[in-house]
Amino acid sequence: MGSDIENLQSFAEDEHLSGLLETIIIHDDCENLDPYATRRLPIIGHPYTIWPRDETGRVIPDKIGIESLTRMLRTGQLLPKTIKIRDYDIRRHNLCYDQSDPELIYAGELVLAKAPSWTSSHSTAVMAKDLVRDAKVSITSFAIAYVDWPMGEIPSELDTPYTIDSQLYHGRMIAHSQVNSLGVPLVTEATMVLSPEYEGQETDFSSLRSVELRLEQQDETDYWLEQIFYKAPALQTIKLTLGRSCTFCLAADMVVPALTSFELSRLSTSAEQILAMISHSKKTLTRISLRSISMDEESAWRGLLSSIASEFTALNSFAVTGVFHHGERATRLDFHPAIDHIPQEFRAGLKYREKAPEKRVTGMSYDGPNATQLLGILSSHGYMQTGEQIEERRARAIAESV
Repeated sequence: MGSDIENLQSFAEDEHLSGLLETIIIHDDCENLDPYATRRLPIIGHPYTIWPRDETGRVIPDKIGIESLTRMLRTGQLLPKTIKIRDYDIRRHNLCYDQSDPELIYAGELVLAKAPSWTSSHSTAVMAKDLVRDAKVSITSFAIAYVDWPMGEIPSELDTPYTIDSQLYHGRMIAHSQVNSLGVPLVTEATMVLSPEYEGQETDFSSLRSVELRLEQQDETDYWLEQIFYKAPALQTIKLTLGRSCTFCLAADMVVPALTSFELSRLSTSAEQILAMISHSKKTLTRISLRSISMDEESAWRGLLSSIASEFTALNSFAVTGVFHHGERATRLDFHPAIDHIPQEFRAGLKYREKAPEKRVTGMSYDGPNATQLLGILSSHGYMQTGEQIEERRARAIAESV
């Protein structure tokens, strides 16, 4: 914003310096406001560099210089290899422990203006969409994902640092004995790797080779899925995670690439939709992962796994975890009955975990030459269970162990 864009414009106008630029990172200063991510907060009286947002929580792009940046990219003044857009989402209660600290009160008023429905991943997905569309660039890889963010330095005066899930947290509030719940900072980053050969006049996805998408809202889902399934014939790897409220339907005229790796997570869909997405990958797909997938029909999973097992001859790795069905009766897939049917020579590379005490197996993964045979066994011997059946099975297991 402001002087940052002015400096970037001066940089772009220098032929020598502009040629040295490799990476552009777009982010605000929110991480400087989170007491559990930084040891030193900004000084009151100095303005924070925080993205302005409208009443819905959406970043207002023309107020942060995105228009100027896209013009520099579109005209070729800047030719970076990589562009990153980072959005930092501060946990609300991280700012509520020391109300006597005016710095935190001031920071809270700025940060908490973000609408609850406007998530960190939503912000990055929409900003990336606007930038890519308006800058007229060509992309070789694109990813929207959560990234690990380092916690603040632990003050030396604390003998025992406070930890949650092996993460170290800044002790600023610990001395006040008011800490009872900490929110880990949530940072989402969109990363675009650009094609240096592109000299076209429109945004181009024909060079896109890999994509990782974490999408939370319907509008961003519609845009990005259209690009990868209709305009990216060279795609090789897809990793897709959707919010529960997102739906999509692929038409018959989509461009289906020959994939090598395909991963779906948190998706409500049908076996037909999944098979349509990989229909041209029968001889190239080496890895498939299905996690937290809600099937539209209770028995659809069986036909899906059976089709993959019989038709995808190059497969050497799979993961199937948390498949379920929401209908008149909610059911979850259990692979435990299939274990006794797996030959000993297939077990190297096989991973699963039995949930005690009923020995329920909700997921399996495998790396090795027998992937298709194993999927065939799982499709034949797995079965769906209702919540009531799971509880009855657990009760019997407990009774038998007494």
